[in-house]
Amino acid sequence: MAALYRLAPAVIPVLAAAALAAPASAADCTPARQLAAADAYIAALGDRALAGAVPFAPNAVRFENGLQTGFSGEQLRGDLDRHLQYSIMDAPRVTARTVAPGGDHDLLNYRFIVPVRIAGQRIVDAPTDEDFRIPRSTCLITRIDARITITPPR
Repeated sequence: MAALYRLAPAVIPVLAAAALAAPASAADCTPARQLAAADAYIAALGDRALAGAVPFAPNAVRFENGLQTGFSGEQLRGDLDRHLQYSIMDAPRVTARTVAPGGDHDLLNYRFIVPVRIAGQRIVDAPTDEDFRIPRSTCLITRIDARITITPPR
């Protein structure tokens, strides 16, 4: 019994970390949690320090205007953290969020505008329409489909 008491302080944090890292069950993955997952991605577009908090599935993919640009959750997270294209973006301004468009409970749609700056000068805006596939069974982002346009700054 004494050995159990000595082991408990080491085991409890490990068990707690495993419970927090475990995928959500369908009952736990509410629309609010799906929105929080997509919001984490949107926030990381404007702040590289937040890339580690984006809940990607290991097999997550991303498509931009039909071209596959993301091949795994790890690569997507690394791109958010280190890729040049994300370093010139200001924080996106979300203009609309829709949960379960067309009744698909694993889908969210976001519309947002990303201001793009080079050397501190705002050069263009990038209005973006993005679909996030976030299954209720895991609450992890498995797919992002982005439709991006470029406009003069507003």
